[in-house]
Amino acid sequence: MVEVWLPYGDTEVPILIPEPVDIEEIKGRTLLDIKIEEMIKDQFTQLDLTPEQGQKLRMVIEPEATAKQKELLEKIFFTAEVSWEEVRFGQESNKESFKKPIKDAHLPLTLDHDPCSENLVFVGIFRPSLVFGFTGFLTSLYKLLARKSRMEILKESIELETGYGKENELHKDFAKVVDENKLRCLSLVVDSTDRVVGVFSGRDSRPWRLSKELYMDLWESDARLKASVIASSGGMIWDNHFIDSLRGLYNVVLNGEDKQRIIYLTDSSAGLEADSTLFWSALKRGRYGSVSTASIVKIRNLLREKRPRITLLSSIPHALTNALRIRRIGSSDRALSAIPARERREVSLVINACETLFSR
Repeated sequence: MVEVWLPYGDTEVPILIPEPVDIEEIKGRTLLDIKIEEMIKDQFTQLDLTPEQGQKLRMVIEPEATAKQKELLEKIFFTAEVSWEEVRFGQESNKESFKKPIKDAHLPLTLDHDPCSENLVFVGIFRPSLVFGFTGFLTSLYKLLARKSRMEILKESIELETGYGKENELHKDFAKVVDENKLRCLSLVVDSTDRVVGVFSGRDSRPWRLSKELYMDLWESDARLKASVIASSGGMIWDNHFIDSLRGLYNVVLNGEDKQRIIYLTDSSAGLEADSTLFWSALKRGRYGSVSTASIVKIRNLLREKRPRITLLSSIPHALTNALRIRRIGSSDRALSAIPARERREVSLVINACETLFSR
């Protein structure tokens, strides 16, 4: 037997695979220790991120940041000795009547809030996204859009199947807003151990390009997935909410063969009540008024198209997995029984499915 350990929440679980077996391990790179504290402080200084005494910097954080990722941001701001607060915009139109169309955008997009407001800083952890292709500080501008514009973006993402981990026209539209208004931006990149390994800042969209270059260096893989795949969402900080962890499942299904055999590990123990409500809204009522519900619809559509044979190793309620017609088991000892013996001879082992990008 070959024993492999995969991330699961804040721990690891073993999977025993009978021999003979050819296992190809696919995982991101780690970087040597760097003086990240000095790098962070230097970037904050360059960006003039020093509010006047008694004031706080107002951070606009990209819309897909989870609670765990926000905790990471809090540690970074604490390290940089910065006083800050997160800006939360209402879901309805701005009552102060600020309306500004984004000129020459690929969709009719209108800003409902002024991006040049005092002390605003646009912040994000750069990574792939179901709805935006990539998410990070650029997509934090999504929060400033009028509700109708946000709905247009969600509709386009679902109907046109915006690529996972792909640049798209929306990035160009947001980059134009950043460049024209010289908005202050802060971009972070983390490696496979959840450490911040890159911090980029500026008053233009250049940090986006630099973040992508570093991210691809860490996470891009030219491996081709075999017919049988054992994959983990990646553990914390990615494996918190079920909806967020499904990015990894989408990634594996998208880049694999039709009717592929997949064992997917995800703990996803937080926010189950909220996840259940969102699943009901997205799949039963056909509503996708948020990034989360649009992500659910995209996953459902891809599963219908490629019909993979998925077994989820998790303790989450059956109601959530049944909604996507996914088999769920709670024991790693039974996980391999989901794959017939003749199909276990060659296995792709994906250590962090949420973050790995497959070259296509």
